[in-house]
Amino acid sequence: MAVVRYRYGSKLEDQQLLAIQSDIESNLKNREQLGRVRLKNSDEPDVIFRAII
Repeated sequence: MAVVRYRYGSKLEDQQLLAIQSDIESNLKNREQLGRVRLKNSDEPDVIFRAII
């Protein structure tokens, strides 16, 4: 948040800074949860293909 405040603080309102901080905290929490999932080398990514015509 210090970097965000330094670079963009003058352009953002307090409410926007709080929203950014909340998003960053949420992303960090999600990263921790994803890091706990153990994958085998044989696990393939979950891919959904939708052709747009």
